[in-house]
This record gives sequence, C-alpha cells and structure tokens, in this order.
Amino acid sequence: MNNKTRTRTLIFIVLIASLGFLANKDLPATSYQPTNGDNLTVILMIGDGMGFNQVRMGRYVEVGKNESLIMESSSLNHSVMTHNINLGITDSAASATALATGVKTYNGRIAINSDGESVETILEKALEMGKATGVLSTTTVYHATPASFMTHVLSRNNYQEIVRQIVENKNVDVIMGGGLELFSVQQITNMADAGYSFVTNKTALSAIS
Repeated sequence: MNNKTRTRTLIFIVLIASLGFLANKDLPATSYQPTNGDNLTVILMIGDGMGFNQVRMGRYVEVGKNESLIMESSSLNHSVMTHNINLGITDSAASATALATGVKTYNGRIAINSDGESVETILEKALEMGKATGVLSTTTVYHATPASFMTHVLSRNNYQEIVRQIVENKNVDVIMGGGLELFSVQQITNMADAGYSFVTNKTALSAIS
C-alpha cells in the first residue's frame, strides 16, 4: 500500500484516464438519459484543487479555447460548491464532505455536519443499493479526501480513528493507496479474515481476480 512503484502505477492510471476523458476527440458527446431500470456504474474522479479555471486551462491546452472538452460536452453536466459552512476558504475535509454528502461543514470535519452529526455519503448510499464500492487514492487512504467517503470523524488529523473505522466497517470492496504504516499487523489480519486480498506490488495486484 505504501510502495513507491505501486504509487506511481496508480498515478499513471489516473492520469491516463483523466487525459482520455478530457481530450479524446473521437469519443462522442452522447445525450444518453438513464432510466430506472439501468444498472449504472458511477466513477467519481476528484482533481485536487480543480475548479472552472483549471478546466478552462485544460481546454486551451488540449483542444483550444474555441473547442470543448468531452466533460464540458456532456448533456448531464452539474457543479457543486465546496466552500465550508462559514462561506470561507475550504480545506480537503470540508470540500470532500461536500462532494461525498452534499452537506457543508466546518474545516477539518470528515462526513460530519456542523452539528456534529454523521451524514450519509454517496458510497454508503451505493451500499444500500447493493453496489460494489471502491476508493482509490494517489495519497494515503486515511487522507481527508478518501476518508470522507468511508468514515465519519470530527478531526481529519485523527488518523488512528479513521483507520479503525476503515478496518472495522469493512464497507468498501476495494481500497487502494498509501498509508500502510498506520495499519497494525492485527488490523491487516482482520481485514484478510473478512475476505480482503492484501497486496503491496503490481505483480500481486495483477493476480487478483
């Protein structure tokens, strides 16, 4: 989980997916409308510090200012404000909570509202719908952004509590990222006993079905 080769592999995968989504002119901008009977898969990609200005710069670089990125051409296109509850400059915890739950909160809080109550995340909603879930990060899995989808903690700096909830909740089917140093041998064993496959390199990852 904290292997340098592994981390670089994850970053490479994310970059390839991002650039293909942004710049591939061969992909059609469809007007697909989902119906209640569709079995949809949702992949949420979060670009750290990515706002409208960053999207505009990506358009200028990839296709020119008079063209559109694929992500801008979609018929289903929405935005979300990620400021904190005080309308101030947000941090990763408050902004990820806004993305994960639709609720504004104070800086530092992870999937907990301004009243100190846990709020349901879209990952937890997916579980209620019987969907498989996964969280992939190019940073540690206990970082505020990935943690906001898996845990509910008053302080983003309470890493031990975040790790405890990840291990004990066992509500995510696939977890990929760094941060092995905070997981005890017993916690890794507990996750393996619960059916997780524990891998630390690309070869082992490729062997997982």
